[in-house]
Amino acid sequence: MSVFHRRSAGHRPLRVCYVIDNLSPDEQGHIIGGTEGQLLLLLGALDRRVVRPYLCLLDGAGGGRQRLEPQDCPVIRLGLQSLRSVSSLSAAVRFARFLHREQIDVVQTFFSDSTYFAVPVARLSGVPVVVRTRRNLGHALTRGDRVLGRLCNVMTTATIANSQACRESSIAGEHTRPESVAVIPNAIACQPFETIRPLQWPTSNQEPLVVGAIANLRRIKRIDLLLSAIRMLVLRNRNLRLVVGGDGPLRGDLQRLAASLGVDRYVEFLGAVRDVPSVLDKMHICVLCSDAEGMSNALLESMAAGRAVVATAVGGNVEIVEHEVTGLLARPGDAAALAEAIDRLTGDPGMAIRLGASARQRVLQAYRSDRCAERHGQLYASLLENGRLDDESRRTNDRLLAAVPRFSGA
Repeated sequence: MSVFHRRSAGHRPLRVCYVIDNLSPDEQGHIIGGTEGQLLLLLGALDRRVVRPYLCLLDGAGGGRQRLEPQDCPVIRLGLQSLRSVSSLSAAVRFARFLHREQIDVVQTFFSDSTYFAVPVARLSGVPVVVRTRRNLGHALTRGDRVLGRLCNVMTTATIANSQACRESSIAGEHTRPESVAVIPNAIACQPFETIRPLQWPTSNQEPLVVGAIANLRRIKRIDLLLSAIRMLVLRNRNLRLVVGGDGPLRGDLQRLAASLGVDRYVEFLGAVRDVPSVLDKMHICVLCSDAEGMSNALLESMAAGRAVVATAVGGNVEIVEHEVTGLLARPGDAAALAEAIDRLTGDPGMAIRLGASARQRVLQAYRSDRCAERHGQLYASLLENGRLDDESRRTNDRLLAAVPRFSGA
């Protein structure tokens, strides 16, 4: 630790610089990405008496993006659109001067480009603690990404994963030291969900059950499986309809698939969803049928709304959902298994209501944004003080290794 940090870090808030490629708004100026949303939630929840945050955007150009920036957090925009650009060196010099001038204690990076850029610059600038963030299972990483990731690990003090599944992926794929990887789950802003009415089952056979899914319409989310499951249930004369919230490159293909399966009259595609709580309020059963997940914000939000959830037993889903306690798990890639899980809930309203209530209680207690911010602060302090994970992080790792079930399906 530098002379400055030994002398004064304990007498002021920790100065933490969060580095991300960009904040990406849609046409209405709303945040698009889950990682960006989680970062903004963390920035808003941090106790400024404990952590003083700074935000570094590799690019940061555009008025729409700047509207998303937190008001009480200093921001540096480097205007760097590609690491291969000739301006990378000048951006690195500017960033290094910023770190020195602001006497930054911790640099935490999000996404690959931000990590490849900021980790070596932070180390060369003498920043005491450098933290990477792992929020997915790494399926999109190329061989080159894994090589660069391993090089960055040499210069990284710790890695924060948002699930045990992501922790294991980082250890296996990038040779991250197990003792340096802490699990801090995603968080949600609880207040919008606390006012949602408890799950209420239709009182008339004429009123259809609403099965819902909120997802980016990409291949990995497997909405095609859900459409096939709905067809199976319709053929069993179940009175239901499917509402799909979200947009993406497969929307047109999925609409055509619904028509070819003969279920388009039972399916509504909402497009991009701005008010998630109000959409969830109209659903009875929420489904997440991805082939892979790190930790799903959509799943947490569905549970916070008190809805009965069905999720595929992949990645962080098995850490969030306790089978038959806070939701139902189903085999991934299996439309019939998905249909059976949904049908269990349609046929047993009491179980659906009980699972929804248990899910809501769990999420609103364990995944609050203030709890997430507090855990980050504890970890930073421990890394600064002795260069290793804090006791709670180590206990969490041990508990997850022992407690996360291996779902066998039925």
